[in-house]
Amino acid sequence: MELENESQNSTSSTSTETPEATSLKPPQLQPGDTGVSEKPPIDLEEFPEGGARAWAAVIGGFCLVFISQGAVYAFGVYQDYYTRVFLNEHNPSTIAWIGSMQLFLLFFLGLPVGKLFDEGYFNHLIGIGSVIYLFSYFMLSLAQPHSFYQVFLSQGVGVGLGMGMMYLPSVTLGFHYFKRRRGLAVGVASTGAAFGGILQTIGLNHLINGRVGFAWGVRIFGFIFLALAIIGNLLMRPRLPPRRLRPDQPKPDVQKIIRDVPLLLAISGSALLLFSAFFPYFYIQLFAILHGISTNLAFYSITIINAMTIIGRVISGILADRYGYVNSILLSTLLMGVISFLMIKATTAPGLIVFTILYGFFAGGYFSLAASAISAYVDNTNELGFALGYTLFIESFFVLIAQPIAGTIVDAPRYRWNRAIIAVSIILYGGWFASETETDKVLEGVIYEEFGCHSRIGFLSKMTPWEKTIQ
Repeated sequence: MELENESQNSTSSTSTETPEATSLKPPQLQPGDTGVSEKPPIDLEEFPEGGARAWAAVIGGFCLVFISQGAVYAFGVYQDYYTRVFLNEHNPSTIAWIGSMQLFLLFFLGLPVGKLFDEGYFNHLIGIGSVIYLFSYFMLSLAQPHSFYQVFLSQGVGVGLGMGMMYLPSVTLGFHYFKRRRGLAVGVASTGAAFGGILQTIGLNHLINGRVGFAWGVRIFGFIFLALAIIGNLLMRPRLPPRRLRPDQPKPDVQKIIRDVPLLLAISGSALLLFSAFFPYFYIQLFAILHGISTNLAFYSITIINAMTIIGRVISGILADRYGYVNSILLSTLLMGVISFLMIKATTAPGLIVFTILYGFFAGGYFSLAASAISAYVDNTNELGFALGYTLFIESFFVLIAQPIAGTIVDAPRYRWNRAIIAVSIILYGGWFASETETDKVLEGVIYEEFGCHSRIGFLSKMTPWEKTIQ
């Protein structure tokens, strides 16, 4: 009886415990339970397709692309100024090594940066890259006239390193937020390069060729870049946690990516395209001035190209979301290759205007869709960073030597422009043909049977099976 009473008393005392006391009790752990609440695994193939954080990533990417790739599209201003004034004891081919080194490092660092991006070091990359870029750009303002090594180290090497660390993460982050509208999102972010090229070409031409001078002209843009870098770093946040916090997610299959024949052939075609695509950006202003076109118009030649790339980037992104990335980029590069021959006739004001408008529009389509087209060959989001970095790494060796070779073909002071234009145009068209032939061969028997296409013209209006899976 006493045992029963004690049992009843203990039961009643337990039942009459206050909620506060109950809440203080540790939870009962089940076998194998660590007691730590775990978040559900993240599905890499589910995309927000919008929202404040997604569009903030796009805007932040716009700011950092404005800084990094925008400087590439404005290098023609430096090429012209260095050739005629600041480093006039050097020929255009030697001076082109400064811009080519920038491009080389921007592309070459794609492989390690892509790997670090996949590992979750996004904020480290854009933060350190911004610091290196800004420090080097302000050092450029201290470079002395006729001191090639100072300009090369600060602008070619230092700024190039900063570009390489910022560019790929800035463009690739949008891929983690968008899939159905990826072309539009990446196209909007990539317009930062065009806006950067426009502002820098107009501003630098008036500053360094005017009363302000080279040193303070560079410093003024350095402060603009500082503000944009702060905005970009604050706005951009990765959607996925670092890889160490998601061990259940598969690692990128590096061997598969490296040995992927369709991807390798697509990269080869893209590398040939890049070998020639930057020729107008480097030389069109110098070309116009040496042909007697007024400096007022010549100074705006690169600006017109960059302005038209904005329209080309946005329109091509919209079309790519509808008709496929690969198809859209093939059409853009085909027309860009044909139009590049028209630079021969850009020796008058009307000819220069027509050429820069047409070339800028279709070049914008190519530059906007290049990364998205490569993503069409990647099976899952987890491999995007490495695949794009691998692509940029291979392309870096082509962009390193392209413009110095073009400058050698120009052959200053005789300036044999026609043979240089014809050479780069043939290579540009060859890059398109390699890309189109590769896609045609890899997909023949699949596309033609599935969609009823019997010619390459018909193929260009259809969507590849790979692209259908990412729409």
